[in-house]
Amino acid sequence: MRVALAALAAVVLLAAGGVIVWSLRSPATIARITAAAGGTVMTGDGVSVRFAPGAVTADTEVRIVPRPSIEAPDGLTWLAEPVAITLGAGTLRTSATITLPLRAEAEDGGLVTVVSRDGHRVWSSEGGIVDRTAGTITTTVGHLSIFSAGRAVVSAPDPTGEGGGAYEAPEPDCGTTPSDRWTAHVEGAAARACVAAGAADRSALMRVANGSASGRFARLGGYPPLAVAQPNRASAAETAWRKLAEADRDYTFLPGHGVLDVSLPGNYDSIDFVARTGPDVTRAEYLVDVMSSAFVPAEVTVTAVRCALALPPDGLDGRLASCVSDAFDAVPVLGEGAPENQARADRADVRGSVIAAIRGLTGVVASRPAEPDEWRVVARRSPVIPRKALNEPGGSIPAAVVSTQERLYAAAQRDTLTDALPPSGLTYAGTGLTGPRVTGAVAALVTTPPLRWPCDETSRDGYVYGLADSGLLTYPARLADLGLPPEDVGIVRQTAAGGTDYRLCIALDGTWTSLVAGIPPGDFPAAEARRLAGLGPVTCGETPANAFVPPDSVCRSIARTDLDGDGRTDTLVVYQRGDRWTARAVLAAGRTSDVLLPFDRPELLDSLDLDGEPGEEVALRTGPAVRLLSLTSDGLVLIEQSFATASTLARTAGIGCSDSNGDGRPELVSGSAGFTRDPRTGAIVAAATVETRWTWSGKSLQQGETIRRQLSGPQASSAAAPPYLDVTCAWR
Repeated sequence: MRVALAALAAVVLLAAGGVIVWSLRSPATIARITAAAGGTVMTGDGVSVRFAPGAVTADTEVRIVPRPSIEAPDGLTWLAEPVAITLGAGTLRTSATITLPLRAEAEDGGLVTVVSRDGHRVWSSEGGIVDRTAGTITTTVGHLSIFSAGRAVVSAPDPTGEGGGAYEAPEPDCGTTPSDRWTAHVEGAAARACVAAGAADRSALMRVANGSASGRFARLGGYPPLAVAQPNRASAAETAWRKLAEADRDYTFLPGHGVLDVSLPGNYDSIDFVARTGPDVTRAEYLVDVMSSAFVPAEVTVTAVRCALALPPDGLDGRLASCVSDAFDAVPVLGEGAPENQARADRADVRGSVIAAIRGLTGVVASRPAEPDEWRVVARRSPVIPRKALNEPGGSIPAAVVSTQERLYAAAQRDTLTDALPPSGLTYAGTGLTGPRVTGAVAALVTTPPLRWPCDETSRDGYVYGLADSGLLTYPARLADLGLPPEDVGIVRQTAAGGTDYRLCIALDGTWTSLVAGIPPGDFPAAEARRLAGLGPVTCGETPANAFVPPDSVCRSIARTDLDGDGRTDTLVVYQRGDRWTARAVLAAGRTSDVLLPFDRPELLDSLDLDGEPGEEVALRTGPAVRLLSLTSDGLVLIEQSFATASTLARTAGIGCSDSNGDGRPELVSGSAGFTRDPRTGAIVAAATVETRWTWSGKSLQQGETIRRQLSGPQASSAAAPPYLDVTCAWR
């Protein structure tokens, strides 16, 4: 069955130069097969896909769509039109046999192969058997995607352009925002490095530029996965290098005349590694270049390269071919349990072309210097020393405490904590104050903002580091409230977990510290949260001592309700600091969330379920308007729409809700009523009502129909009630 997705279209443009005719053809072929019987689907252009019985997991439609606009990747010349092959239901369990018509003769010279494109737009060879009489190529595949056929020239890299010709590398491009914390340099005349600033949700990024024609291996094995995917590179070679680095980070590749991007996690204060040349680098480069020119799948290439890297220098002859052949045999082509004899026969030419092209590798390796040339790449970060406490965002940590923080950080870097303060000014329990674990914990603690809090060990007032949990969610002040720039916010977040199971307290005058091990971080102060309810509904007096209320707040109003729908009572605090009002949710589940309120003097009206989702909404009045607050998995949100409320003899207005469309969820109704009254008795004799219905889409409201009515008699009297009055909801 052939369905025209886009029929032949013609647009005729009349211009001074004549007539231009434009046409578009993109037909699809759709046919249904059963899982039990399989079947063959063929297009009018000669593309066919055959499924054996049991090849698919469910009865399904098979769709074949020409994709003529897809360009061939570098190194490949199209011999067939690309097509997308997909299933409407189920998956391919074993294999499919694909036949493509060749639009150009597959003469001798080069590798003719079917190729497929993955979700990252990387093309891989699927091999194939050419029928010169029929003008087709056929292969067996274990997945469905976009397929085409082309000719590739599989050849060894030109050795004359490699290994020498180093020159001063140009300054790498690190964008418009350089890091204020990280500096980097390369101890090599033909290399340069720069660092782009990180942000709250990402690490800083170091870019190393190689001015030499030779590639290098960066030894990153001592660090967590620092290397990131290289930008704008979706090729077989780049994919192979990335997967090789994932398998062994000591083989992270810096291309000749290319760049390497390395992330710099904030929980490190220095990154120091070597980028080197050597016979093994030459061996790997040669193999990757050859196998990528044949569009060999990256998994096969990586397996062959790792085998070759393990060979002794004098054992390359004959054994390299075995590495390639074994790699083709080791990586499955089809689904688990499917026989692969035909699929491997289809790929025999791909394997043979690679083996033929690597014969010169031994000579190239022998012509290069045996001793490696090494560059040292160093990046260092300056410390982030907080100057505000989590529960005092409006104040500053005393200078004496900041000075002690700085001394402790510097001493932790040298593993000399006991020298940071005189013995009388340092107490500790459960730790010997030596070794990378404790010194790293101290460095992490003094990088994370503390709380103004009594020290458990002395009952004296001070600043305690390690009360906040590693995700910095326990206490309410956002890091941005503390005046930290985005890069420092990211560093603090990435560093916080390093202080796990330690707690540090610094006295107000900075003269003594106590460090205790074995205390879990971030115990949620449930008692403090419960005390919020005791502050009363509205307070404009002295600020109480509470972790969740900024000490410089002026007025507060408090509501107790179940905001997240877990059946426990949470607290919503609305407070004023300066000329700003903030709503803060303190959840019994141990989380907090803030939202800035863009209006003045809000009044808490009520809490009720207005959207049918777990958790209640909170209504706030500001002047004549009502706004709604609701909690999502990402935190508090302020609903965009505002509504009117009124209660006078001449007019009322309010919000109600009802499940008017029967979908099991309430719709919001905003209503108002204007009254005509009997001048003698004051009784309502007529009313003009307006109702507007709103439907929920997540936490957004979509406006629906508006209904206007003119009422008289008893009906007019009944309009002085919800939804034309107050904020109510009784939809269940």
